[in-house]
Amino acid sequence: MKIRRHVRNKKTLAMILTAIVVAVSIFVYPQKNNVQTTRQVVQTVKSTQVISTSKSKIKTTYTSNEVARTLVVGATAYCNDPITFTGVKPQVGRTIAVDPNVIPLGSRVYIPEFNAVFIAEDTGGKIKGNRIDIYMKDYDTCMEWGIRDITIYILK
Repeated sequence: MKIRRHVRNKKTLAMILTAIVVAVSIFVYPQKNNVQTTRQVVQTVKSTQVISTSKSKIKTTYTSNEVARTLVVGATAYCNDPITFTGVKPQVGRTIAVDPNVIPLGSRVYIPEFNAVFIAEDTGGKIKGNRIDIYMKDYDTCMEWGIRDITIYILK
């Protein structure tokens, strides 16, 4: 089954994909541990294809052949950083900080909550293990985001 809808609002599409993952994990795989459940749910999501949209129409579809790994991570937010570890200026909607031992710097990471592909360009002293830090425009946006457990897709 393919998801092929023209969704103008990126947040709506992200909420739909998140709802699919949650529903499948709760109802289809209730007996399994989180690691196995996540892998099986991701296979289900991959078979329905993960979608990224542009303003007017569907831009890219990510299939199971394009997803290298899936992780459940603790996600926080940061702002007001003049330069990243890789030497570039951070950008909203593109830059994330990662533990390079888990996600290599330069990796493309699809985050369904934003329906966007980010680039692992930064590191942080407290970003260890399965944690990421998402660059956002200001302090209030960071506080609104808080700390969340999310599923991310590391692309090939």
